[in-house]
Amino acid sequence: PYAGPPALAPYRALAPRLPPLPAACGIACVEIGAGQLGRASAIFAAAGFAVSSRDDLNGVPRCLILSLDRG
Repeated sequence: PYAGPPALAPYRALAPRLPPLPAACGIACVEIGAGQLGRASAIFAAAGFAVSSRDDLNGVPRCLILSLDRG
């Protein structure tokens, strides 16, 4: 239930607003909930971000690392 559409709404709202914020070669880090890696990554990738992730201490994907290639 935590990875479904209502839980992903904040990411859908943030993704189109975020591209102007990271400086050239900068990153943005976004915390995600358990089970949200695939869907949240897809939302940010569709907004033009390169997406990687980092796990928490229990090995659960917990943070998306977002970057834009601004040349």
